[in-house]
Amino acid sequence: MAELLTVRERLLRAMRGQDLDRIPNAPRVWAWLMQHYGGQGLDEHLHLAEEMPYDPLVTVSSALPNHIYSAERDHSQLADVSVSVAKETHGDYEIISRVVSTPARVLRDQYRLGKSEAYGIAPNPHRIEHLVKTREDLDGLRYLLPDPADPVYYSRARAEQERAGDRALVELRPSMGADHYLVDALGIDNCMILYYEDRQFFDEALHLFHSYHQSALRWACGSGAEVIFDSWYNFSLSAGWSPAIYREVFLPLVRENAAIVHEHGLLYHLYDDGKCSELLPDWAACSADCVSTLPPPPIGDTGLAAAKEAVGDHVCLKGNVDLYQVIMLMQPAQIQEAVRDTLKAASRGGRFILSTSDSIRNGTPVENVRAYMSAGRRFAAAYL
Repeated sequence: MAELLTVRERLLRAMRGQDLDRIPNAPRVWAWLMQHYGGQGLDEHLHLAEEMPYDPLVTVSSALPNHIYSAERDHSQLADVSVSVAKETHGDYEIISRVVSTPARVLRDQYRLGKSEAYGIAPNPHRIEHLVKTREDLDGLRYLLPDPADPVYYSRARAEQERAGDRALVELRPSMGADHYLVDALGIDNCMILYYEDRQFFDEALHLFHSYHQSALRWACGSGAEVIFDSWYNFSLSAGWSPAIYREVFLPLVRENAAIVHEHGLLYHLYDDGKCSELLPDWAACSADCVSTLPPPPIGDTGLAAAKEAVGDHVCLKGNVDLYQVIMLMQPAQIQEAVRDTLKAASRGGRFILSTSDSIRNGTPVENVRAYMSAGRRFAAAYL
């Protein structure tokens, strides 16, 4: 067992499979932070850690603008592009319509955005019409992808790590990721249909976004960040993709991204908040350093003891306490027992980070969050 470590050292050692003083506890907690502290950044994580000691792992996104996701962006930096946006208010939501004029194509989309707490603390847009409807629309969409070759986009992670010191570990998300861009531009149902009915269109769109994300990834690897956070949840088995399609189409992309990160001597954190159990050996073979969030049934399908058996000490597992069935609904004493059971199942030998199946949600009682945090500290060394 290692001597007493700092938060940053503890998280890095867990991802590398090195000796630990105790299992780190790094829950996803952004939604709860937004409700209680008004933000989800480094300051809010550190504030919570002072009240309820834990090991903040703070994900910082690059400043690369995502003009596909939302019309709520400044489009003025895009060359040769003009955008008009119209909004209609309908009770507790808005319908937002956008027309994007490019030298190649005119693109249109429309989505509904909730404007009340009933839709959650940070509601996603419900898309009525997607920007990309034909292969030709991809020519216009390229004008909405800003050149990622600017180190300024990726500089925040280093600055935040310097500000945090050893009180937190800051990881960098280079862009929204190929999965996010593809699904935002076309819609997940359309993507699945295209895989079968127009594979050339599907492959061209996927290649466009994967190449774009890899360009951002290479720049991010030179930013000074120690960990790269790479999100894949729109390609998750829980999103509806089959294991066969995942292994044929998406797994090679994961392997490429992990290789780029390792070429730069950094750690690769793969994020998939859906069903994970069947793919864990594949991700281990891709040399992912850390995999999260490993949701248990009924949200996901991951049992931690079996997951640990599947990957051994090749991957750091990060998860998998149920944010709703356990942390939201149980009593504090029950939450503590659930945390202890989680640590008992997966922490032997280290290379495990106690965490949650996704962010602890707004509306979760303070005493429940406190019970989770205190149990994470209380039992952190007992099962190492």
